[in-house]
Order: sequence, then C-alpha cells, then structure tokens
Amino acid sequence: MDLTTELRRAILISLKADSAVTALVPATSIYGQSAPATPPWPFIKAGTPIDGPQDASCQRGESIRWTLHVFAGSRKQGGAEVETVEDHIGRIMAAIKKNLHRQTLTFTDGKATLRYINSQRLIDGDASQLHGIIEFRAKVMTGWAA
Repeated sequence: MDLTTELRRAILISLKADSAVTALVPATSIYGQSAPATPPWPFIKAGTPIDGPQDASCQRGESIRWTLHVFAGSRKQGGAEVETVEDHIGRIMAAIKKNLHRQTLTFTDGKATLRYINSQRLIDGDASQLHGIIEFRAKVMTGWAA
C-alpha cells in the first residue's frame, strides 16, 4: 500500500466534504496532483509529497510532508471588486488549515494525523491573482507488523 496515495485521497475527501471549504472553492475545483490545463478559479491542487520512514515497534508508517496549492483572484460581483485577492485567498487558506490541522484521517488499514507547518502567498505573474502554498506534516501509521 502506498501511504502517500492513501493520504492524498483522505485529504481530498476531507476538503470536498467540508462545507466551509466548498463554500469558497467548489468541490469540483479541488484536485489531486493533476488539474485541468485551465481550471476555473479559485481552485485547490495537491502538491508533491515528501516522505520518509516513521516506524514503531508494531506498526509501519511514514512521516509525510504535503503541500496544498491554492489559486485565487479577487472576488467580483457585477464587475465591481467585493473582496481583494489577499482577503479571498486568505479565507480559503484559513478554511483549509481549520479543516486539516490536528485532524486524524482514516483510510484502509490505517490513519494519518496532520499538523499545519507553514504557508506562503506568492504573486504568480499577475498581481491580481495569488498562489497560496500550505504545508502540512502527517504521521501516517498502518497495520500491525507480524
């Protein structure tokens, strides 16, 4: 069993099931590592995991650092800006952090406990659009060793 795959699936399920997250980003705009070439904004995309061993005497596991990437612009209604890009992406990132920080996610024969590590907001070519990066660390344990 690939624990990074199990963790990615559990994270995406958790985000898509959270009404606070999906009120800001539709569940259909929350992607794994592959997103459409031109996804509708705002959207969330899973980054590339970095993993290493996290074994206990009776369990197998991994310590996995994972990033989530958030892409958002300002919110407009009728052509007028009703929320700045900084505020909009900030609300999305806060909802993600609230959903995942200190959460235990379960999956087939295992569980993952997540901790928020840090985040950053970057201008991605156009100052009216921001790219947010949120990093989590997960302790993933599965099964009992024979």
